[in-house]
Amino acid sequence: MGTSIYSSMSFTKALDYIGTQVGRDITLRQLHTLAVIVSAGPVGIDVTKVGEATQSSAAAVSRNVRVLGTHHYDRSKGEGMGLISIELDPLDNRRRLAKPTDKGVELLKRVLSMLN
Repeated sequence: MGTSIYSSMSFTKALDYIGTQVGRDITLRQLHTLAVIVSAGPVGIDVTKVGEATQSSAAAVSRNVRVLGTHHYDRSKGEGMGLISIELDPLDNRRRLAKPTDKGVELLKRVLSMLN
């Protein structure tokens, strides 16, 4: 029981850290989305595959990548977090690739180190 409380406290501390770094709270689903994109590496991952990996609807993935990216889906909330970038796939303009930014990679590394 002590271990789960410790882990829970570490996780809360990690989420708070993200909030201070990006200027807003991050949801667990957004953090999971970021982890999937970072794990794909600098080549990026098709946004559709992000949905499959996170078991999220297309609408939820679209919203999350906008929040994690440079432009927030709700313009009244200002800019996005700048943790990923979205680009058209050079081989197929119908697909969008999500790629981690340096800021996104470093932030996720820091969060993972806080959880260990």
